[in-house]
Amino acid sequence: EVPMKLNKLDPKIIELLRQNGAITNVELGKKLKVSEATIRYRVKKLLDRNIIKIKGLLNPKMQDEKQLFYLCLTIAPRRELENTVHALLEYDEVINVALITGRYDVIAEVFIDPHKLIDFQRDLDFNENVNISTIESFSTLKSFNKWI
Repeated sequence: EVPMKLNKLDPKIIELLRQNGAITNVELGKKLKVSEATIRYRVKKLLDRNIIKIKGLLNPKMQDEKQLFYLCLTIAPRRELENTVHALLEYDEVINVALITGRYDVIAEVFIDPHKLIDFQRDLDFNENVNISTIESFSTLKSFNKWI
């Protein structure tokens, strides 16, 4: 699929949606001094081309029973990186997975009850589609401007 070329209006729409995903097309049109129909057309194009996704985000500080953890993983053999990433994304607790540089291969954001983290990690060890040679977990003490 060929990436969509953004016009001069698209970055402005994207920024306003980043600030407030609940803003209406009418409000966007007023702020950007274009018609609601133009906004509707551009937003539909951005959504259809998978350039943006509009969704509700949770402030993790408002969830007492769950906590955000970062799992840093070394994958072996390295040819299993992509398969392991896709397997990790199958878990509901996994918010995001990224390939990284440095001493680890992968970092996974996991939003989970802290008492269930050990069981979660043990489940990863027994999952035949997840090829982890080392794992290190980091607990967030306090997040700043973090929404999941």
